[in-house]
Amino acid sequence: MEFRIEVLGPFKLVNLRDGASIPLRSNAKILAYLAVQAPQPVSRRAVVHELWPGVEAEVANNRLRVALAKLRQLLPNAIVESQDGLTLHPDVVECDARVFRAMVDESRDTSREEDEFDGLQEAYRYFYRNVRGSGFESWPLEVLKEPIDTFHTVCIRMAELGLKLRRTNIVSEICARALLLWPRDTTLWKAMLEARNSLGQGEAAVREISATKDRALLTDKEVRPVIDRILKGDSDETRYGVSISASEAN
Repeated sequence: MEFRIEVLGPFKLVNLRDGASIPLRSNAKILAYLAVQAPQPVSRRAVVHELWPGVEAEVANNRLRVALAKLRQLLPNAIVESQDGLTLHPDVVECDARVFRAMVDESRDTSREEDEFDGLQEAYRYFYRNVRGSGFESWPLEVLKEPIDTFHTVCIRMAELGLKLRRTNIVSEICARALLLWPRDTTLWKAMLEARNSLGQGEAAVREISATKDRALLTDKEVRPVIDRILKGDSDETRYGVSISASEAN
């Protein structure tokens, strides 16, 4: 492996031989797009459509030709082109988005829910550690749609498993962070409310969701019953058949 591309946070290209960052400006999105799609090849037409929408075809194709020539000079053997399209050589370039996806896939290859949860938690922490400090708003979201969608799936599945396995403190943390990206996601809010209620923080969670003043969210058929149960003071015995304290959840 000769190069590493980081796309989950601020874009970074690293020469693994000496650990030095390689300055790259105008062509960063091309590498990011190919890295996210790898190992699947991407046609030149798809790259042009993704990166230069609305630009005349001849102009856009010429931009791509020039960009690829510069990248091949900078990163020898990194970009491979076949009849199926462009991709990054897996033995030359590694990418944090690809590592994240592999971790998620590995977590699903188990028959025990506890093992799946632990594997997903490892993938979640890897993803969040890489983006922390960059600010979600700085991401090129159109390029990173696939890993971001995967991250959403991970959060939802962890919330589902976490409530079932009574790891409610972790569910609360995950949902709080994920709601920064998807503030109106009813599944995340429902899990957040249930987790916080198990930790004795139900009323505080209700105040948080009420502060959104989002009528559709507050009246959602999945979310509203949880809010009502918290406001009525129902314990977790009603929900799970046993009492779950914050210490037990930890």
